[in-house]
Amino acid sequence: MLALGDSEVHVWFTRPERVATPALSERYQALLSPDERHRHGRFYFDHDRHHYLVAHALVRTTLSQYADVAPAAWAFRNGPHGRPEIAGPDPAAAWRFNLTHTNGMVAVAVARGVDVGVDVEGFRQRDTGIDIARRFFAPAESAHLERQPAGDRLRVFLEFWTLKEAYIKAIGKGLAAGLDSFAMQLGEPPTVVFADDSHGDPADWHFRRLHLADTHLAALAVKQPGAAPSIVIRETVPLGTEAL
Repeated sequence: MLALGDSEVHVWFTRPERVATPALSERYQALLSPDERHRHGRFYFDHDRHHYLVAHALVRTTLSQYADVAPAAWAFRNGPHGRPEIAGPDPAAAWRFNLTHTNGMVAVAVARGVDVGVDVEGFRQRDTGIDIARRFFAPAESAHLERQPAGDRLRVFLEFWTLKEAYIKAIGKGLAAGLDSFAMQLGEPPTVVFADDSHGDPADWHFRRLHLADTHLAALAVKQPGAAPSIVIRETVPLGTEAL
């Protein structure tokens, strides 16, 4: 059983293409709840179906490294805005997790008793994101993006995007929070400025960029008053023979 302190956050990630074997897929499907199996079967494309399977296997096997609960025994519910949360079995209430997946990467963040959010995005071919920033970001963020050299704009846009997504996932409101109601500042570490006091005290929030692979950008948001939490990052193969 792994230990996880109150001031720690562990981030586990895997690359879905590394676990694309019939044997692992069969083991992963055996872990799913009936509802998860139904959702898994509704994906039209094999690629999307595989990503869903790996993501949910990663959550279950990761949580079971911290508690004496079989991976298939975890029960989940959706929060008010659809964020998955642990529903049981007891004494699971202290554990918090957040899941993210995109093409080529799946990651889960685990903490005890604090709000946590994680997001990952790949450097796939796309525009620089300026139109999205102008429409949805805080004015200071879109202005910062427009000042960047053309070759840097995609990277800076993804830095903003992953940090903002991590925050709205941590508070459990998703896009209902309003992407322009807060502004990220891309320092080291990144910080946040709120448009009003409805978000609470920005000093309670800690952000970190995560380097999971050269092909992706990722970010973590943790609400923890006081000192920043300790972050541990591990690559893994759920139920596989290697832990990287």
